Amino acid sequence: GARPRKAAAGGEAPKTREVRGDAAAACAQRNDRGGHLKLRGGAALLAIAGCLLFVTWQGSATATSKKGDGRGAASSSVDDLLAGQQMHHQEMPLFAFDSLLAPLPWTAGGGDWRTGVVPKPGGSGAAGGGRADGDARRSFALLRGAIRPWARELRSSLEGLADGSAFGIHADEVDGLPAYEAYLLLRGQPSAGLGASSGGTRVVEALEEEIMPFLRGQYTCEACVACTAFLRRYRQGERLLNPNHFDMEAFVTIVVALSDSSEHGGGLYVQSNASAQSRRLLSMDTGDVLMHQYDLNHGVAVSSGMRYSLVVWVASNRRACADGHSPWYADDAARGDADAQWNLGHLHKRGERGYALNSEAAFEWYRKSALQGHPGAMNNLALMLEERSASDDVGASFGADGGNADAWFRRSAELGEANGQMNLARRLAAAGSVAEATRLYAKAASQGFPKAMVALGALLEDEAGGAAVAASAADRASGSMALPPSTPEEWYLRAATLGHGPAFRALGRLHESKGAADVASDWHRRGGEQGDGDCMIALAKQHLQGAGVDISVEAAKAWLRRAAATGHPEAEQLLTLLSEM
Repeated sequence: GARPRKAAAGGEAPKTREVRGDAAAACAQRNDRGGHLKLRGGAALLAIAGCLLFVTWQGSATATSKKGDGRGAASSSVDDLLAGQQMHHQEMPLFAFDSLLAPLPWTAGGGDWRTGVVPKPGGSGAAGGGRADGDARRSFALLRGAIRPWARELRSSLEGLADGSAFGIHADEVDGLPAYEAYLLLRGQPSAGLGASSGGTRVVEALEEEIMPFLRGQYTCEACVACTAFLRRYRQGERLLNPNHFDMEAFVTIVVALSDSSEHGGGLYVQSNASAQSRRLLSMDTGDVLMHQYDLNHGVAVSSGMRYSLVVWVASNRRACADGHSPWYADDAARGDADAQWNLGHLHKRGERGYALNSEAAFEWYRKSALQGHPGAMNNLALMLEERSASDDVGASFGADGGNADAWFRRSAELGEANGQMNLARRLAAAGSVAEATRLYAKAASQGFPKAMVALGALLEDEAGGAAVAASAADRASGSMALPPSTPEEWYLRAATLGHGPAFRALGRLHESKGAADVASDWHRRGGEQGDGDCMIALAKQHLQGAGVDISVEAAKAWLRRAAATGHPEAEQLLTLLSEM
């Protein structure tokens, strides 16, 4: 079955790819004028490389550098730079529970549990734990030592995997980066591989025997079933960050820790409002279980070491699991739950989880949630307004500024929503307000959003953006904006440390402009190994040109094939050109 979906906490930003010339199209156009490429060997290679050089490497053709595989001195310097960024990670405060501990009966005195509560925007339906007095809350339960023996057995199974190949690098639904997930259950059925292993089987059995009865009682959901279960791995060189998000496919989510807190810095956190300043860490050891509904804003930020976890998404009944539907959203949205309304807007916009593709319904649910003060819904509402022409009357009911995308982006941004800050910054930069755009990108970047870090770095490469950062020194001194780095490379490095693919390409491009093609190739290789298609394309071109690496058509083709597997639109075109040699 299809992989499940999560929703980024602030809603969706427009899908963007870094600005670059379409080399394959340009080469094809030149080829059409001169007939098909009939040259062979070095002449054909130089013809293609020259064309690519003309289109995408302007200004770097005269650079000279040591050639090789990009793993020598340049690699060492890259390692040092990445290691140096680790000191910038700061441990967030621990979540402060105010509820009493209660024993877990099946652990024979070895486990306990307590509930945590965080605020919730607007009204709440069944999911939010809202009270009659209108005080809407998001709640969760932390069960310590709930399934410790079985969790340790599964962890041992993971350590027995020599190459870790069971963890897929398909794109994660939240940020589009390699997920490093391995599935145990899909729509209630065991998956191949780890799902059929003894460790995987025992954990699933333990969940059904011990955790699910507790869950059904806590959430008054006798028909609830474990539907999707997958393992996640976080470590340096792969993924360290899973941005704050909501689990769209889960009526209830179970997270089982498969690592002790002493094995890594950071970990899983809950976020009580749109600002990253509200994040609070949940300290979890192997066998501890977190349980929450779809309305809890949460994420993962690992600063050091390695972390394993098992995530289980629970459906409200077996039929909903088998059909891939989420009927609970319609019920809770009708009751006025702002989170459910926002999620229902997503599902109508995509036509998923049993809801019809209906942009008008999506718009209306985003509107209802936004009017209750939901910052993520404000951002999505603004995105829909941005897509519509000025002649549409869909925003008439909002009042004077109801149909203005900028107004809703600004409201979202002012509430601390990073996606709202980024989208408003994007529009301001396009309108020439570079100084304000830079400050907004900086605010989003200071919340740990790598996309904002890369966007800020790109602005800083321009003179106007650099001046804006200099002008923000007073803000930084007063503590109103966390903006430690002051150069493009520092921001790109910060994002690369978090495993953000476009940051590796930005660093490669930056070193290309300095004539350091060998260093650029190492950044491209690292980004490519983490699944970034643009880095794969860039390294393929370097192999065609012998820029910082040895000339190798086969190496170029290998990277292009990997890029094509990611769906990169340029890869197939370049492979076709090379096949004519």
